[in-house]
Amino acid sequence: MQNLDGDLKEAFLKTLCGTWKERKETIDRVFVEDAKFWHIFHNAFGRRNIHGIYQLWATTNYPPLKIEFIRIVADERDNVALVDLLEYCNVYPLPPWTFFGGPNMRLHVILGLIDTPAGKKIEYQEDHSMWMESLLFHTLPTPVGEFLHNYTMPFFGKIVAYLGNRCYESEQMHIPKEVDFQRIDGEVGVSGGLRDVRADLSRAVCDMFSGRSSGAQRRALINRLYAEDALVWNALYIVKGRQAIFGAVNLWCHFNHIDVKINRIVPCGNTVLVDAAQEVKPKWWPAMMRPYVVWNHIILTLADSPEGGKVIKRHENHPMGTEATLIYNLGLISWVINLVRRFMGIAFGIAGTCIYQLLDFLQKHVQSERQLSDVPREFEPPHAHKYDHVN
Repeated sequence: MQNLDGDLKEAFLKTLCGTWKERKETIDRVFVEDAKFWHIFHNAFGRRNIHGIYQLWATTNYPPLKIEFIRIVADERDNVALVDLLEYCNVYPLPPWTFFGGPNMRLHVILGLIDTPAGKKIEYQEDHSMWMESLLFHTLPTPVGEFLHNYTMPFFGKIVAYLGNRCYESEQMHIPKEVDFQRIDGEVGVSGGLRDVRADLSRAVCDMFSGRSSGAQRRALINRLYAEDALVWNALYIVKGRQAIFGAVNLWCHFNHIDVKINRIVPCGNTVLVDAAQEVKPKWWPAMMRPYVVWNHIILTLADSPEGGKVIKRHENHPMGTEATLIYNLGLISWVINLVRRFMGIAFGIAGTCIYQLLDFLQKHVQSERQLSDVPREFEPPHAHKYDHVN
């Protein structure tokens, strides 16, 4: 692949929406031989298994799948491409009125690329499904999603912001004034907006959720990092304005010990894509209990700051908690789930390969019969029509 934007779109369209033969040719062209494919339902290794999985998925959807690209962002530095898309599914073995039978699924796809003499190829693929968001805003009837977005989420946002600010006020009442001044003046995060987006953003996120940062420091950081009329969209609430954003962040930090790990930051103009994992441990949990993991796909829209640098104008947080819960947070159950996922990767690959071989055999059989029907009679063997009169 040379032009990642165009080539990746073509590859997705042919593997998901193309014919069975186009699917095989495309996967052979864009994946390396020992590629890996990670999905909540399977964990597959090898290009042959990956082709089988795609073949099985496309075959079980009728009418055929449709996809809508939201964005494709390539990170040339780290050889990674991030793809956000909507997949319109029609799983015909399941009733269409069930969520699994006909969902419109929002996916965040991470593609690890490798340079080859034929251009860039895919070394590994991760498919992250946003289950709750897909159900609420893309699968349920449109009026339901609009009502949630326009009324319910802003209402919950006001509650979250109010509680977070009250927690901050309560904290300030129990801190001596001279100590509070030190906490406000303490340098944390960034100053004057984002200049080096990768480095500044990584440091700011870690400081914002760190247990070592006070509420005053957290508030000062948000005032420097966000535009005055910035909006934060979460799958559960919407808040607007620096004070409301601080309230939402402060409430989350007030009740939990949080450790944020940044997996990647990919800037593309005034859009920045961030993949992060939060290890969250409520403060009332026993010390022996492990923190639970929440994955987040974050989309930031930046604007120029009057002081120089960039500030955040819009912040979208797309949590992927279902996958993290099943795969990491359930202890022994998660271990069993991962073992089953490995088995399903092999089983899906074999089933899809059998479907491909059957379709290939049927096509060759039809072609051979067509060729025989086109043979002139003088070239047919003697007595070929001797028994034509027999019914």
